[in-house]
Amino acid sequence: MDKGILYYISFFGCFLAFLFSIGYKIAPNQNSKKNLVSLSLLLVGLFLFHNVYLFSDYFLQIPYFYLYHLPILFLFGPILSRIIYLFLEGEIPSWLSSKWNLLPFFIAAIYTLLGFFEPIEYKIQAIQAIRKQSSGKLFQRITFISFLGCSSLLIYIFRSFVHFVRIFRFEIILNTASVRFLFLILGMASLGTLGGLLISFGEIHIGLSIGIFFLSSIVPTIYLIQMSYPSLFEEVKIAIQEEKKYLNSHLKNIDTKSIGIELQKLFTEDKLFLEEDLNLSSLADKMQISPHQLSEYLNTQVGKSFHSFINYYRITYACELLQKNTDWPTIRIAYESGFQSKSSFHDAFKKEKEMTPTEFRKKNSPN
Repeated sequence: MDKGILYYISFFGCFLAFLFSIGYKIAPNQNSKKNLVSLSLLLVGLFLFHNVYLFSDYFLQIPYFYLYHLPILFLFGPILSRIIYLFLEGEIPSWLSSKWNLLPFFIAAIYTLLGFFEPIEYKIQAIQAIRKQSSGKLFQRITFISFLGCSSLLIYIFRSFVHFVRIFRFEIILNTASVRFLFLILGMASLGTLGGLLISFGEIHIGLSIGIFFLSSIVPTIYLIQMSYPSLFEEVKIAIQEEKKYLNSHLKNIDTKSIGIELQKLFTEDKLFLEEDLNLSSLADKMQISPHQLSEYLNTQVGKSFHSFINYYRITYACELLQKNTDWPTIRIAYESGFQSKSSFHDAFKKEKEMTPTEFRKKNSPN
């Protein structure tokens, strides 16, 4: 029998999948992530090997493993989604942790076991329909289960795709290589699944070609990406965390540059920090933004809390007074700088300059 190019592509793909599965399993520092990847690669290898098995001469001699790939098809969706969420978000969502996700797999497994007792002639006729690229009545039940399996996988992929599209802004997808690779992998998985759907609709040759090619290609593609970008998943994970912060941000529709300019004016020109009763709400009112927006701006853009930000300007001003007015007592310097007590001035000064006001004055005295 002429095996054709798909036979050899399947053989190569399943060999790589088995090889990488063993590699992840025997790798040091085993954890749930590596075990899950090892399992997924093993399933990919087994799925591709089914095509090798069907198109080889051994099928006619040992036809008992007929259709064992169908239950595996129903496992791809839950496992692929678990890998994506585990690697990129560090946790698996509750909907994906439910055991109901495995119900289609068990139903397909029962169907496959029932097929074990079917006459060998039936199995041979069904497989010959595939080899001849025809879809007779004997093939209809197989294609129906295959359609359900592919549809299930596409639903999982689509749900993951929509989840991450909602997280990432369009410019992040365009400009971040690690994020683009994530969508490349999801796209290849989708195209491989599309091949299975085409088989279900009778386009056996095109469906097999597309499905086998992309399923075989996804393993070396992931390997090459990881070799080129060892920190790929970590980079995407960091990007997701940053995008989530953006989605929950109070500054999404605010011009942060203008906030910075306004703050600079209020604190360097108007010396607003000298007001003893200055607080977050009153400052936000002057800037015509909410206290939440001001607090987030100071923490994320300036790297300081409100009190640290105010004290920075007050201590800077106090340093000028300490140098210019050497005869002023520190209590007067404190009040002139906006502090309400000597103790709060002393504590804030020491925290900012790592020395007391008196030590600073001695160190920076012109004498």
